[in-house]
Amino acid sequence: MKVKSINNNILLELKQQKPDLYNKCKQKFPELDNWTAGDDFPTYKQLVKLSKIFKIPFGYFFLQNLPKYVPVKSIFISGAISNDPNYIQKFEYWKKILNYNFPKAKIKCPTDFIPSNNVSDKKMWADAIIKCLKTLKNCTHIFLIPENTQSVGKNIETLFAKQLEIEFIPIETIDLQIEKN
Repeated sequence: MKVKSINNNILLELKQQKPDLYNKCKQKFPELDNWTAGDDFPTYKQLVKLSKIFKIPFGYFFLQNLPKYVPVKSIFISGAISNDPNYIQKFEYWKKILNYNFPKAKIKCPTDFIPSNNVSDKKMWADAIIKCLKTLKNCTHIFLIPENTQSVGKNIETLFAKQLEIEFIPIETIDLQIEKN
């Protein structure tokens, strides 16, 4: 089923701002120029694929204009550490994924500067969160590891990033299939 409620001007803006990605999309979707002109419309699945290729949230296709683009220069990875015995492997996995998706960005990972011993000690936890916030303050973007674990540190980092208006990288825009590429 075709999605006729998209704003084709968003595709036009993407064509102007990201011509290389637009041409990549044209190879996958020969009808892209017709969508951009408003002569035809993509399906829901095609829009999902477009959002991943352009690395934008799906909802952007329904906006009046694209939000101001902030180049991805540095990404802070936020996730639960305390009470997660596998947190180092988890962070390394997401660091690899983000490096693949944003090869020019510097990935800032708490496991790079937090000792691998027990951060459940209150003093060590406080020192760790301060280091994380100091690092996050200098990043252009933040990525929240999708997980069911509740984390006070992750919540603090999220609020801090919102307060500083640091851009969030939605999971929907990340290519998780790096082994296929």
